[in-house]
Amino acid sequence: RKDTNGRGMPDTHTRYTKFCLSNPEVPDAIIADWKANGMPKYFNICPNDGTPGFCECENCLKLDARRPGEDFYASLTDRYVWFWNKLAAKAVAERPDVQLITYIYSYYRLPPRRERIEYPDNMIFGTVPALGDDVEDSYRRWAERGVKTSFMRPNYLCYDSAYYRGYEKLMYDGFRTARRYGAAAADFASMSAVPLGASFLCLWCISVTSMSYSGPSTCAAFFTSSRSRFTPSE
Repeated sequence: RKDTNGRGMPDTHTRYTKFCLSNPEVPDAIIADWKANGMPKYFNICPNDGTPGFCECENCLKLDARRPGEDFYASLTDRYVWFWNKLAAKAVAERPDVQLITYIYSYYRLPPRRERIEYPDNMIFGTVPALGDDVEDSYRRWAERGVKTSFMRPNYLCYDSAYYRGYEKLMYDGFRTARRYGAAAADFASMSAVPLGASFLCLWCISVTSMSYSGPSTCAAFFTSSRSRFTPSE
């Protein structure tokens, strides 16, 4: 793909190359594809995974709210919120009840500095906090920028390693915060080597932070009562 200056996109790790968001042809192409598929109510606009591959053209850089001296990856959120707003405006014009779904993730997980969510009733955000992020602060600041509907989708189990003591509290607090800010759902990813018990730990944290939960009050009891009904995520 070409950027808005006619140059080729970064050639490193082409598997992860992202769209040039400032190219006016990009949102039109995405909307055209959505319309060709029947304009479903739930419209997936999630960027592809991985780093690097973010566009570095002059016009995309202008969409960022980078501060003097900051690294390129300090925050790419504003360019994505700007782009999502463009897509939402076009989609809502075609179908007023559309729900566009995307992720608050990677280098666009930090709240935007300049942009706001312009169609909060038409967007659903999957929050993917990084280890060490202040989940409470992130939810509060995103809410201030317009997010109304979200689901919690952390990568707490997405690595092959042992889990330190107290890790379960980090997971619990994250899901509890998401619930307090009105998260409509939760899910999670785990590596194939993650022990069965670790996946149950995450399931228990999701369960006990749900307002409708009335099951076992300890993780061990949840594991014992539920092991025949759940299988770990792959």
